[in-house]
Amino acid sequence: MEKGCGKRDAEMKNSYIVLILCLLCVFCLEASAQENRFVQFADKKYAEYSYELLNEYYNFWEFYDLLKAQTVILQFREIAQRTGRIEWEMQADYFELILLKKEALSGGNTSFIEVIQLEFNLLEKARKAGVPQVELKLRHDIIEDYWNVVINFELALEQCDIQYQRLQQISMEDIPEKIMFYTQVANIYYDFKDYPKAISYFEEILSEKDNLLYQWYIQGARNTLGLCYRYGLNEIDRSDSCFNVILQTEYARLEDTQNRDTWDGIAQGNLGKNAYLRGDYDYAISLLQSSLEKMIRYGDYGYAASPAIDLTDIYLNKNMTNQAKSYLDLAMDCYQKSPRKSVLPRIYQSLSKYYAATGQVRLSMDYLDLTVTENRKLEEEFSALQMMRVAQRKHLSEQQLKEEQLHTEKIRSRGYRQSLIIIAIALLLITGGLLRYFVLYRKNRAAYKALVRKSQEWAQVPIEVDDPNMQEKQDRLPDEQDRMIMKDIERLMLENKFYRDAALSLDVIAQKLGVRRHNVSMAINHCMKKSFTTFINEYRIKEAVQILSNNNPYSFTMESLGFDVGFNARQNFYRVFKKVTGLSPLEFRRNLDA
Repeated sequence: MEKGCGKRDAEMKNSYIVLILCLLCVFCLEASAQENRFVQFADKKYAEYSYELLNEYYNFWEFYDLLKAQTVILQFREIAQRTGRIEWEMQADYFELILLKKEALSGGNTSFIEVIQLEFNLLEKARKAGVPQVELKLRHDIIEDYWNVVINFELALEQCDIQYQRLQQISMEDIPEKIMFYTQVANIYYDFKDYPKAISYFEEILSEKDNLLYQWYIQGARNTLGLCYRYGLNEIDRSDSCFNVILQTEYARLEDTQNRDTWDGIAQGNLGKNAYLRGDYDYAISLLQSSLEKMIRYGDYGYAASPAIDLTDIYLNKNMTNQAKSYLDLAMDCYQKSPRKSVLPRIYQSLSKYYAATGQVRLSMDYLDLTVTENRKLEEEFSALQMMRVAQRKHLSEQQLKEEQLHTEKIRSRGYRQSLIIIAIALLLITGGLLRYFVLYRKNRAAYKALVRKSQEWAQVPIEVDDPNMQEKQDRLPDEQDRMIMKDIERLMLENKFYRDAALSLDVIAQKLGVRRHNVSMAINHCMKKSFTTFINEYRIKEAVQILSNNNPYSFTMESLGFDVGFNARQNFYRVFKKVTGLSPLEFRRNLDA
């Protein structure tokens, strides 16, 4: 009986094996029956079919279909077998690794660290075999893995440096994706706020010969270079030139024209931001509204939040709180649909400004605290300490690291008595330091109070148009026209408090007085020996000092005070206040006599 059962089990087992073999045969026949569309590239140079492989990579990654994926891999191996070209075999290995990575990300048996090690192994194999197209792609993926998945900035930057050195040896005519690999490296240094290095990389990218197949990456390089000029060098004109080139680009291929609106929206948003920074609000509004409309239409809510925030701030500066609130709500809605860490503190800052403008001081201060907290989080992520650790990791040899470890162990092994001595010395030093601090504090406190009193006296004295010592102070004496215009300007400042308008300009005053802009500028220069900006800011600071001196200085925020007297940004108010009085607004408030 037992023998009969064993025989049936063996027959069933054999049947399963036959069935599996049949299924495999069917799969192989189906795969081979499909036309191998890559055969046309079998004997061509890599540059002639690189774009096709790049599209295949994105299909692999975005539209995961195991049957199609295995078919493509079999087709690569078929070409490798026919032609004997190792690059096709390595492309097959690379695409198999992509499948393994997707499995690891979805919780498969292979860990992501193991996948990275396999990537390094295949990279080394490609390097030795002289297949740079696979080597560069693998290092590109490793950098992405370290940066976004493992979150190890040190190792990502280490690979960026290696990739950059390797790219110096590669021509775009041989590896057209060079611009894609270059852009990744430059973007990472931009993210790390190493603007000089990022700028040099982006300029190298844009010095390469244009490749119409990779226009998306070229536009991306132009856009981020414009951001580098803005945030890294504060060169707004050079920044504008980058965004204007994006708007003027002619697209050679139909599929690229479909991206035109997206890039136009991004470029308009950045040009609008620059116009806002210059104080050209009307021009900025038209650009930002166009950008916002395009980005929402194409569902890019992550980017759309930025022009919405800028529009909020502009309308707050124009004292149009209803319009500001509508754009602020839109910015919050875009952020909720596509959260970006860098956007949240900007929304909090705009909320703080809005509540300050509408008289809700407590809410304004709460959101200001949230702004500071969120900005601190971002700064900690990309701190100078991390960059320093990267440099140390790159330059320290293994021997130096071992010596450092031995030194640490020696420190830890010191006796209890020595520790007590060190603690006692430290306490003495701290005590001495505290005593010195209190002495200096009292001196500084007295000096600060003297500055406060001096500023209060200065704020009570009206700005004189006719200085009796004018002849000694200036080479060019004011004529009668200058004096008449200056008196009219003074009337506007004193009676109408025109200086409170954050958008005040020479053109506005000239239009109000019915004279030429040049005459207004000359009257201020000749009569006051000051620039227009310095002249207006003195009125603003005088009023700020008077408000702080004559009211409860803790009943409002410094930000709201700055907006009330005519400054359009907290930083400008703080900078000018300290330049004029010698103290920051907060220091001034702390040293007011009770």
